[in-house]
Formats: sequence, C-alpha cells, structure tokens
Amino acid sequence: STQGHRSYLLPSGGSVTLSEITAIISYGTTGLVTWDAALYLAEWAIENPAVFTNRTVLELGSGAGLTGLAICKMCRPRA
Repeated sequence: STQGHRSYLLPSGGSVTLSEITAIISYGTTGLVTWDAALYLAEWAIENPAVFTNRTVLELGSGAGLTGLAICKMCRPRA
C-alpha cells in the first residue's frame, strides 16, 4: 500500500505523526505527503519561535500539514 504513517521528531522530544500517501499524485491532489519545503520551513520556525509566539498563524499548506502542527507544538502561537 502507498498509505502509511510517518513520525517527525521535534527538538522538544515530542513528535508529529501524519498519515501520508506516498503516491504524490493520488486522487488528483499533492497534499497527501509531506513536501521537502515543509520540513525546511518547520525547521526554520522551530529555530525562530519568536516570529510566531502570540501571533495568529494560518498555514495554507505544503503537503500534509507538518509545518502548521510543528508551529503549534513548538512556537506558542495565539490559540
């Protein structure tokens, strides 16, 4: 099967686990797998949490939602 779960470890020791479909163009979409850009942006956000702390964040997508979830867990955006 091309569907599975992938866990991404965070510097806090926590993790983000996503359901992904590795066939990147499945059902006419590319949003079912984590993009490389999401990994880089999540890493940058974790290294620069002050940019997001107490701010409203709208993550419009770079795959399966890793960046937004990492920011929520690590950068304390406004709830």
